[in-house]
Amino acid sequence: MKKKMLFILLMLCSAQLFASTVLEQTIGARPLGLGECFTGLADDINSIFSNPAGTYNIKGKEVSLLYYDTLSDTTLTTLATGVKMQGRGGAISVGYSTFDGGKFEEIDGSGNLVRTVKALTETLAIVNYSNCLKQIDDEKQILVGLSAKSLSSKLVETYPASTMALDAGILYQSNAERSFSFGVAVQNAGAGLKYDQVADPLPMKVKAGFAIGLMDTYKYTFRVLGEAVSSSRTKQTTIGAGVEYGFAKLLYLRAGYRAGDVRKMTFGFGVNVRNAYVLNYGTEMLGDVENLSQFSFGFGF
Repeated sequence: MKKKMLFILLMLCSAQLFASTVLEQTIGARPLGLGECFTGLADDINSIFSNPAGTYNIKGKEVSLLYYDTLSDTTLTTLATGVKMQGRGGAISVGYSTFDGGKFEEIDGSGNLVRTVKALTETLAIVNYSNCLKQIDDEKQILVGLSAKSLSSKLVETYPASTMALDAGILYQSNAERSFSFGVAVQNAGAGLKYDQVADPLPMKVKAGFAIGLMDTYKYTFRVLGEAVSSSRTKQTTIGAGVEYGFAKLLYLRAGYRAGDVRKMTFGFGVNVRNAYVLNYGTEMLGDVENLSQFSFGFGF
């Protein structure tokens, strides 16, 4: 039993796995390109992974598919969809993510390969509801949202664990002469995963962010974003900033910066065809470490 617990602890303390669980990933090619700043913007289906209140901003029905190729053959695949109900019915959204942590080679005491297994696999299911808490006037509103999350995990194809968690968020939006929005979200509030007898707490996060539109014409748009994130896992607060430039409401260019234990620059672009078809790409540059990229395709109807 002690050897089994030691093995699990070593796996959980592995730098790669510790930093790469599905709850630690930035999900969304657009948020990634903006320096991972989306809590204060939260204006599309990506909000289900950043600020639950923002899903109220979806237009009609939205669907988004994402593929994320990360370090050491790890991958993340995500599907999210939502529908805006009529009247004051709010919006309902669902999300589903699968994470593959790559391969792990188990070696015996003599140095012989025993087997090759998947180091870590996880699935995350999210059900979200959001609505307008207060319509201040024609240009200002306060949105709220809540998400229930189910996380299932399996370590080296042998040790399963599962848990439930909650996300909650609030978003203030103003579309006056210059658009401004500010959001706060709490993510991953819940009991940790327990592999056999070893507990792994969830990375609870408290996030606050803003977005300011400095230019908004039919031909050009330009906004600046900022965000601060406090994590219970790292016991640190990271700060990020991002910009988004739009041309003819068709082509978008993005850049961002995130400061913390790992400083990184991010870049991205998007193509939006009449809000019916949306293609986004985002990448983060980690210096000498391999760059990480996300591709997403979405459509509305």
